[in-house]
Amino acid sequence: MERPPEAHKRISIRQLKIKISKIIQPHPSNICAIKIYNTEGNTLNQEPFEQQLQAHGIKITEEKGELLVLNFESNKGNGHDYPNRAHLPKRLIPQLREQLSGDYKEHPRLRGFISPSRGYVEIIVSFPRPGGFMAMRRMRDLEIVLSDCRHTENPLARITPEDADFASPLIHLSRPSKNLCIEISHASILACIASRIHEMKSDETWTPRAISVKIDFGKEIGEEELVTQADKLLYSLLFELDTRNRMVLSPLQRRDLRRVRTKTSRSPAEPLSFRFPKIEIGNEVGILFNFARTAAGNLPLEFLSYYQILEYFLPAAIRREALKEIRRELRDPRFEESNDESLLRLVSIAESAKHNSESNQFNTVIRQFTREDIIVDFLEAQDQEYFTKRGPISAEPLNLKNRSTNILDQVASRVYGIRNRIVHAKDDPRFGDAKVLLPQSHEANSLGPDVELVRLLAIEAMIANQGN
Repeated sequence: MERPPEAHKRISIRQLKIKISKIIQPHPSNICAIKIYNTEGNTLNQEPFEQQLQAHGIKITEEKGELLVLNFESNKGNGHDYPNRAHLPKRLIPQLREQLSGDYKEHPRLRGFISPSRGYVEIIVSFPRPGGFMAMRRMRDLEIVLSDCRHTENPLARITPEDADFASPLIHLSRPSKNLCIEISHASILACIASRIHEMKSDETWTPRAISVKIDFGKEIGEEELVTQADKLLYSLLFELDTRNRMVLSPLQRRDLRRVRTKTSRSPAEPLSFRFPKIEIGNEVGILFNFARTAAGNLPLEFLSYYQILEYFLPAAIRREALKEIRRELRDPRFEESNDESLLRLVSIAESAKHNSESNQFNTVIRQFTREDIIVDFLEAQDQEYFTKRGPISAEPLNLKNRSTNILDQVASRVYGIRNRIVHAKDDPRFGDAKVLLPQSHEANSLGPDVELVRLLAIEAMIANQGN
């Protein structure tokens, strides 16, 4: 049942200073737990807390004044750049102990955690850079619809910033009819710990700046369903913030989603010397290639940028293929200018070049401009399993031992298929059961070798067309 209009109150966040100051105070049930440390920083009852951390694969390895250094055992070997350590201010131990008492699990894709028994999700988000802090201050001026909810007296866990300059907005939205609440505020200590956010300054003080979106369904939800519902609500919130309020927030991806290492082909043993350029590259294709390199880090975008170079040479490849076929017909000693059949064969070649399918046209680009031995060298240098059916990418496998299909045709089919998965809707009947390849997914993070492959194809096409 919807509340009457008078039950909602539209005010600016800047007018909520008194109310916010009450909301962000620690919950009374947590206060007694702070006695785990005395005023000198010596531990009084550390063992239960250590056991609680160890149950989640976390160990206390060091004390630095008012900070504890935590080490994550589960991080070993699971990625390149996910930190093994995080810092925990002692004053936040009560909050962390309460959060760890639930069924905390890291979100499968994003930086944050879920708690199925509580129906609770918290995801770290960030403002775009530059201008992140200004965007945060603008968000404080947003008008929000306030209504009383169960969090008025029992607020969601969050870090209270000691430095007012880094105070985040506190936006708490609720749908009482469904007992559902969303909040944008400073992250809780568990979200910071789970995301390995250090927040350390040069003088080894701890300054929390992380912002999170907290979603509380108010009831137990199965793990898979919780992630699905929370993600849908999260991206709906971010969409409306962008389109209605021009506020851009992005969820941070888990950094332990391993990116597959790649090896380039024909890498020199020693760096080559600089030289005056001998290869003439057209302005347009040069701009495309340079842009592709600036997209490094966004693997789907980088893949599409190199693919665009191959599309740029599509007309040249089709023309070259058609001229090749026409010349062969003209050199045929059986060709007669007065014979209708001979002339129709030339017409058929021209029409085929014009009306060929998109996939066949792309195959033509690869066949015309790519040296097969270069592709073989590249594939032999890669992880032998990556390009097979057991690899992380759902795409046409590449098999150098396949004698029935040329390796260039295999490569063209794989690259074209991945491109379609990135740019087309997943229910497009033209591409069968192929699922959309989403950014920030495990497949997207694993695209490295395929990006290097399509980059090599682009380089081959540019070399073959230099000076033209």
